[in-house]
Amino acid sequence: MLEKTDKGYLYQIIDLYLSGRISALSFCDAFHSCYDIELDSNCLTRKEKEILDKYSSVFQRYSPIEEDLLLYPKTYIDGIQLKEKVNEAKAELEKLKK
Repeated sequence: MLEKTDKGYLYQIIDLYLSGRISALSFCDAFHSCYDIELDSNCLTRKEKEILDKYSSVFQRYSPIEEDLLLYPKTYIDGIQLKEKVNEAKAELEKLKK
């Protein structure tokens, strides 16, 4: 596994989550720890930063707690919504490679 200070780590955890090798909660924790805390944003392209900024706030809204989802449906997202957003983020990031 790459270091959390390497932008490749973000791509790696996206792939691990989408392949079912890490849980939604583990993904969100790892993404937050890397992107919002440890990663030097200067290693990202402007477009990568725009995409990741947009999705970072979405990933932080994931909750596995049913009560959160029922009481605050416009605040929290469930696992299905999270997977959709991670797929969207991956697709947008992959377009940059072309």
